[in-house]
Amino acid sequence: MSTHSDRKLLIVLPVFYFGLVGSASAQSASAPVDIITTAAPTSVAVLAGAESPVEIKTLPDAACTVQTSNASKVSGSLTLYADSAGVVRFHARPSSASTKPLQLALQCKVERQTISHSVEVRVASGNEVPSAALGGGGGLSPSTVTGKIRPVLTDDPLGLSQAELTRQGYPPRPDPQQAPGAYAAWLKMVSLPATYIAPHTVERPNQHNRPVSGGPSVGHNQAGIAIGGSSTHAGQPEFDLVIGEWLVPSVTCIPPGPNAQSCASSLWVGLDGVFDVNDLIQGGTHQDVILYSLVNPLNPTEIFYWEIATYYAWTEYFPAVEQPVANFPVAPGDDIYVAAWPSNAQMDMDPNASFAAFFIQNNTRQIYTSVSIPRPGGSGEFFAGNSAEWVMERPVYPGGFIYPLSNFGIAHVFNAYAHHFNGAIVAYSDEPETINFMDNGNTTIAIPWPYNATTISFLWLNFQ
Repeated sequence: MSTHSDRKLLIVLPVFYFGLVGSASAQSASAPVDIITTAAPTSVAVLAGAESPVEIKTLPDAACTVQTSNASKVSGSLTLYADSAGVVRFHARPSSASTKPLQLALQCKVERQTISHSVEVRVASGNEVPSAALGGGGGLSPSTVTGKIRPVLTDDPLGLSQAELTRQGYPPRPDPQQAPGAYAAWLKMVSLPATYIAPHTVERPNQHNRPVSGGPSVGHNQAGIAIGGSSTHAGQPEFDLVIGEWLVPSVTCIPPGPNAQSCASSLWVGLDGVFDVNDLIQGGTHQDVILYSLVNPLNPTEIFYWEIATYYAWTEYFPAVEQPVANFPVAPGDDIYVAAWPSNAQMDMDPNASFAAFFIQNNTRQIYTSVSIPRPGGSGEFFAGNSAEWVMERPVYPGGFIYPLSNFGIAHVFNAYAHHFNGAIVAYSDEPETINFMDNGNTTIAIPWPYNATTISFLWLNFQ
């Protein structure tokens, strides 16, 4: 095994970007061994009281566990995923300008290779330029985005069939007469080139996005609006497509309450989330924060907090587990468009087939991906299609633990449309609605409300 100790700190706008210190030669195929290397220690300066993006160069497609050597983790655990270029991303936020540095240890592993990273995250001082102040971009280095470019749709937008659009990497086309707003959003996307990111999905064991009911119109972990009936229509699904678009909210757990905890949220669109929770197609973005505390050695009664946040796209065909799209970059403020539908193996819309299809486009980055998931339980199960919904959720973690809801302020889902099996596409406001508040039994945590005919807004009120 050979190592190299002369790697330097590399800065890539708009974030600090760190190279590796070590690599290892190939081992004998007949005697596989674990290969463990250590990266050079690095130090990141971030803005005081603000969220700053950070990128670390590691192994391609690695899963990285995050620990700390000088702080107490308030609750929860954090796993970060590197993309195919070996870039792992997170966001850091200190509670104040006087917050002490946070020492992070990342163990990044893929197959039998592991790289250890020691990262100091500190508040920028004096005239030092913090990573987030180096320009816009939300923490995504353009050089790390590679893939086939989907060209601008120059043909007649109405001339291609839905199947032909799918084959060429375009999302399902709304009817321009029935839903001019949805069609305009679709036309805007296909009128710009976009880079295809071949999805690298990972399973999160025992991780689901599902309702924990508190009674009619009240959910302990979900706020949202749903449309649809309580049973299928003449044996056929009521809905076979749902779409939505939103700006990924920046989230925080600060200022923490008297019982400080880490926090999480998930914003998603879905089919069957209300009346048939055993057959749920859903996709969206996670906004999760791990909270760390440090005691001021000069004043033991003073506690500093650090937040390490991760943002990612995900898909799920419940009751199978959630699948993050590990190599699809997502950052606060990104414009995300999600469509989900039942499909065959070629991703053609077909409620009688055995797959779920997802199209996710990051309009800010001009990147997109598509994911196909087999129906849980195989072809013996069926897709009900009884409802379409747009939801903000406190995710349910292994053991039934529900994290406090990360403070997202106000979030808006634009172009909230669903497609009837009979061929009509409707805005959520065109149908009778079920409005669900998030409540813990005593306190309202988050509420949705109809902002306009095609936009649903969500208001954060409490952590839990």
